[in-house]
Amino acid sequence: MDTGIELITQERYKHFIKERTIHYDVEFNSNHELISAIMLLAASIGFKRNEMLMPNDAFEDLRPATWDKGLCIKYVNRSEIEQLKMIGAFAAAEIDRLQNI
Repeated sequence: MDTGIELITQERYKHFIKERTIHYDVEFNSNHELISAIMLLAASIGFKRNEMLMPNDAFEDLRPATWDKGLCIKYVNRSEIEQLKMIGAFAAAEIDRLQNI
C-alpha cells in the first residue's frame, strides 16, 4: 500500500501528463483557482463526514469560477482518499505556481 505522500506525488504527476504544468498554472490559475479547489474538496469531505449533502450555493461559492462545473462535480463525488490526494496535489501545484511567478 502506498503512503500518503506517494499517492499525492502520483496525483501531481497526472497533472503533468494532462499538460497541467507549472507554466499552465502560472498562466491559467492565477486567481486562486487552486486554493478554491482545495477549499471545495475539503468542504465536500466535511459534508460527507457529517452525512450531509453540500448545498448548491456552497458548491457554487467554492468551486473555481473558471473551471468546468461538470469536472468539479466529478471531483466532489470521488472518495475521500481520492479527494485528499487531489488536495495535496493542488497544494503542490499552488506552491509551484507561486515559486514561478
